[in-house]
Amino acid sequence: MFGEKLYLSPILDLYSSDLVRYTISDRPVLSMVTTMLLFLDTNKVFDAVSAVLKNIQQELAIPYNERLAVRFIFHTSFMIERSIKGEVLQYKKLTNFISLHKSLFETVRHHFQLIQNSFVFRIPDAELAYITEIIMDYLPSTSDIDTHTAASEDKGTI
Repeated sequence: MFGEKLYLSPILDLYSSDLVRYTISDRPVLSMVTTMLLFLDTNKVFDAVSAVLKNIQQELAIPYNERLAVRFIFHTSFMIERSIKGEVLQYKKLTNFISLHKSLFETVRHHFQLIQNSFVFRIPDAELAYITEIIMDYLPSTSDIDTHTAASEDKGTI
């Protein structure tokens, strides 16, 4: 137990701010994703998505960030189900976004081969663009921030 990282997921009453319920887990957000995914094996999804995030973070030198992990795991988990069902989000100015962020987009695409191979489906570019946006928000270098700011008007909407 010592040295083991545990995650607390509190549920608060929004009116009184009282603690209603909580869960403690060795995996962040797994219990929430488990209750929301409709037909996929949540452990398989969580393991694959976590591995992809870790690989992207290592390649881009992004330090671990709980907020990034939650955003990434939630979006990607539901993206897998949506994409398998053929329910793809649209992304405004997708071609422009990809050309502005080609290197990062291709890095994300490369790492998502693991997901595509594990679940035997193709991830649409629009979905990869949304994931690329999530990653962009946590890039460590200021040069990437300039690119992100210049393209902020070209973002799609969820």
